[in-house]
Amino acid sequence: MIQGESGFAGTFTMRDGAPMLAPTVVADKSAALLAATGLVAAMVQRLRTGKGVYVEVAMFESMVGYTLLEHQYGATFRPPEGPAGYARALSKQRKPHATRDGYICMLPYTDRQWLRFWEMIGTPERAREPRFESIAKRALNIDALYGLAGAALVERTTAEWLEALRAAEIPCGPVNTFEDLKSDPQLSALGFFRPFEHPSEGPIEVPDTAFQFDRQSLPVRHHQPRLGEQSRDILREAGLSDSEIDAVL
Repeated sequence: MIQGESGFAGTFTMRDGAPMLAPTVVADKSAALLAATGLVAAMVQRLRTGKGVYVEVAMFESMVGYTLLEHQYGATFRPPEGPAGYARALSKQRKPHATRDGYICMLPYTDRQWLRFWEMIGTPERAREPRFESIAKRALNIDALYGLAGAALVERTTAEWLEALRAAEIPCGPVNTFEDLKSDPQLSALGFFRPFEHPSEGPIEVPDTAFQFDRQSLPVRHHQPRLGEQSRDILREAGLSDSEIDAVL
């Protein structure tokens, strides 16, 4: 519902002709992250002033602002200098590109990177075309630019492209499945997937946190609580007496 009301699902209409929902709970997680940053800002405010701050975070408004951050685009100005919608992000060609044996994400960005890429695929003259000669010109011809670049990738395998693109310092990466992530060398080196023994569910595996403190992952301090497992502790922390808690539970 929030993806639809916030305009997030509607961005797919501008690209694919029909609205779509992202296959992840993007509104829930994004609003939670914004709430976390708001709480940190409130704590800083309290440390500076000695006064508490009432923090309110609404999922709808959060996702509207989140979506319009880049998509307000030309409509930012008064009067508008163009329509809303960030053309680079809305291009139909902005997608994983097919290789000979799979898919890859890659995107040259600077003039130097594009020159290397055109040379790599045997069309160095593209760098001199007026529509591609600068970042400003490329931004106006995104569909053609991405389409030409993506079409060239079917000539080699994913592994061959990753090796060549990384050597040319062009941003790139494979399109991983969930299973691929389990053997990703970076995640494996970090020990990202951590085994954990749940008291009722048995052995489970949890992903690491997105950040580390002093180069250390945060400890797994408690298992996911079972239904009602922490009710008494929470009510006690809220100030209720044992007799009051007994009456509630």
